[in-house]
Amino acid sequence: MNLFKSFLIMAFGFGFSFLLGCEKELKEHPLPESVKRRLEMANDPEIQKKKITGTITLSANVAKENLQGTSLFIFARPIGVTSGPPLAVKRLGPVNLPFEFSIGQMDTMLEGADFSGQITVTARLDRDGIAGAGPGDIEGKINAKVGDIGIQISLNQVVGENGVQKPEGPPQSVSGKIIIEPKLKNKIPENGTLFVFVPPEGVEGGPPLAVKRMPLAGFPQNFTISEKDAMRSTARFEGNLTLTVRVDQDGDARAAPGDIEGSVVTQAGVLGLELVLNSVVGAPVAERGGTPEMNELKTITGMITLDPKIAGDVPAKNLRMFIILRPKNQVSEVPLAVQLFSQVEFPMPFEIGQKDVMMPGTRVEGDVEVVVRIDRDGNAKSSLGDLEGEIDAVVGDKDVKIVLNKKV
Repeated sequence: MNLFKSFLIMAFGFGFSFLLGCEKELKEHPLPESVKRRLEMANDPEIQKKKITGTITLSANVAKENLQGTSLFIFARPIGVTSGPPLAVKRLGPVNLPFEFSIGQMDTMLEGADFSGQITVTARLDRDGIAGAGPGDIEGKINAKVGDIGIQISLNQVVGENGVQKPEGPPQSVSGKIIIEPKLKNKIPENGTLFVFVPPEGVEGGPPLAVKRMPLAGFPQNFTISEKDAMRSTARFEGNLTLTVRVDQDGDARAAPGDIEGSVVTQAGVLGLELVLNSVVGAPVAERGGTPEMNELKTITGMITLDPKIAGDVPAKNLRMFIILRPKNQVSEVPLAVQLFSQVEFPMPFEIGQKDVMMPGTRVEGDVEVVVRIDRDGNAKSSLGDLEGEIDAVVGDKDVKIVLNKKV
């Protein structure tokens, strides 16, 4: 019995020492910050709401033998952003299709990233374990907004050589007729050109998915626009689409005062759609269709001056000066609006706004940055030796003063 008691005391002492050692080990090796962050987010009900859920399916046009040896990646980017690190990503390994998924704030790549607003969700069955698209990978994508549930992503594109996605199945299209409001019939230009543009719904700025230019043949006028008219060979008509039609006076796809426009939201595959020309670009509000808020021609005006300290760096020949308007605190390859000048004299008055947008459907509004750049290499992007000046403004501001005072 004494021997048994001695054994119990020794065992208890050993166990107590082991627990003390574990506690010391935990104190010396705390949880990594990334793990602590995920635990905190998992217990935050507001963060748990910031996600998109749905089902991933395989298109009937994709051979099922292509699924062998694949892992599933899911990426999320703000709509219109096509390069750089994604906002959120998941790697799930082999899965059975259809597959129910969710992606959200818990899956963001950088601390402080906000999973909100309009999102493009891309699913990819990957063959080589590398997140970038490679030959034989199968992709599908859709536009959604944070909080959406039950969205459907069809894996319908097989990636070919050089990472180019090859659309599967026949090209999607939208067709119908274009009509004009009676009160605008007398405003149709004699030698006008008809453009139809298709950006994804909710996307402002950047190139549209597709553009079609047609001769003006009277109204009503039938139209069809499809993926064959896409700006990129890999573009797909997916989710909601905004169709914009414009009767243009000068043959330039950009909107100009006097052009006649109309828009409608639809989906790929719709036939018999009716597009109504109901708005005159740049006309007084009383002469335009739609609401004053939507149709007001918004500009920023002011004066550009040159700092004497860098005046000697202004090129004497082949001068190119850009005025660039972009959303404040947003990094985007495509600005809201741009003007280009080959002759300048300082001080120089300027006006930039809705009439100078890069692509149809762009709305100039809110807080913006105005950048003035004297360019040396013919590239609108900032490069070594360029002269710059910039200022924050709000669309509608008058008498804005911008000083060219910096050499890149």
